[in-house]
Amino acid sequence: MKLASLEHYSVKPGHFVQWVPETGAANGSAVTGAPAAMAVSENERFHLDSVRAGHPGWMTLVIDLPRSVPRELLRRMVSEVMSRHDALRSHFVAGDDYVRHHHRDVPTVVDDEIDARHWDPQALTDEVLRRTASACNPLRPGGHFFSAVCRPDSTTVICAFDHAYVDARSLTVIAADITDVLAARPLRPVTSGLDEVRAHIRQPAVPGDDPRLAGWERFLEQSDWQIPVFPLDLGVGPGERKPMRTAMRTLVSADDAPELSAGIRRHGGRTLSALLTAIGVAVHRSGGPEEMPTIIPAGPQTDRRFVGWVVDNIPMRVACGGDPLELSRINARRLAEATPLAEIGLTPVYQTFGDRLRRSRDDVFMLSYVDYTRWYTPADGVEVRQLSGDHETDNAQWWLWRDESGIHVRVRHPDTDQAEKIIDAVLSETVSVISEFVDRVSMPGSQAHGMT
Repeated sequence: MKLASLEHYSVKPGHFVQWVPETGAANGSAVTGAPAAMAVSENERFHLDSVRAGHPGWMTLVIDLPRSVPRELLRRMVSEVMSRHDALRSHFVAGDDYVRHHHRDVPTVVDDEIDARHWDPQALTDEVLRRTASACNPLRPGGHFFSAVCRPDSTTVICAFDHAYVDARSLTVIAADITDVLAARPLRPVTSGLDEVRAHIRQPAVPGDDPRLAGWERFLEQSDWQIPVFPLDLGVGPGERKPMRTAMRTLVSADDAPELSAGIRRHGGRTLSALLTAIGVAVHRSGGPEEMPTIIPAGPQTDRRFVGWVVDNIPMRVACGGDPLELSRINARRLAEATPLAEIGLTPVYQTFGDRLRRSRDDVFMLSYVDYTRWYTPADGVEVRQLSGDHETDNAQWWLWRDESGIHVRVRHPDTDQAEKIIDAVLSETVSVISEFVDRVSMPGSQAHGMT
């Protein structure tokens, strides 16, 4: 799995087909099945508010196969993905609060085709984006995008889902389903995404004296009750949003990644703590603070395979000023101490501290990390990518990931000259700090600790 952005992607021409749900009562205008309705999580509520305010957010999965795929297998792909994952057979209804409605039946789809073999790549890309934006809507049944571009010697599958249905881990499950179907392999077992979401929402009540709630209070109080914002000026004024730009960088090569992970562990750190430290040190060296509050999304610690947005939020202050190797140990401890705070979810946090929270940006400064080598590795010749949506933003958000080619980062930021300059400088410095890590953790202990 590789992360990319729409601004750096174009679709190679071919025969385009989209599978569109038929309209009518048989395909979702009536709610059937159990559960008939579900509550929503704070993450979903926050996202749906943003969608209704005109700021949609979907996740796109692109799978390139080095062969022509029969049309009947492509159609089966759509029905298998929809039938195996109940979360995709649901939609959200807005009222006094949001309610999630579930549909038992898999919608019937019809082919919507375009002979785009002689189209310009950008024209086809624009058409795919237009159709994606039209299809992906969590507030109506069947609001997903399934398509393929067929050629004599290759096939590109393009699917997109609103973020309310999927997260990064979910896309690896869908990618495995699709590649298994198209290779005529047996499908791997999956569990109910709605069951997982429901269990995640129905967490035990959190008493006011819960130490995890106290941990959130300390985090927010130390940040003057400000929801995390990227600490360097990105050239966006109060209340402004700008078109999005994306910066990509490889932070660690495939050869150096194992050495970084093993070496940093020998010195009391972890891979994620080293990456957080490198970014924090880079921000500090670029004029930022010695402490950097951020949110780290954390997926469920389970081997169960399901599709659904199940994520917790780890509040952490990254130590940024000082010797990077020592900071990595400090941040490993901070991460370990902060991780249990995510267990209580955001509902008790908002209920307890909501009247004190201050929000200067719509988007939250977050640092996400996914190790795809633990989840899904495509077969030789098959390339799998996750594309980020293209919409306005007012903050910087970082997605770090590890795959068979190393450790990489995708940074979404506002499209301003100031932001481009700052993010480029921070990324360059981050690579420099990580290179220092790799050099130092391969040295004898006394030499590594003696460097500054």
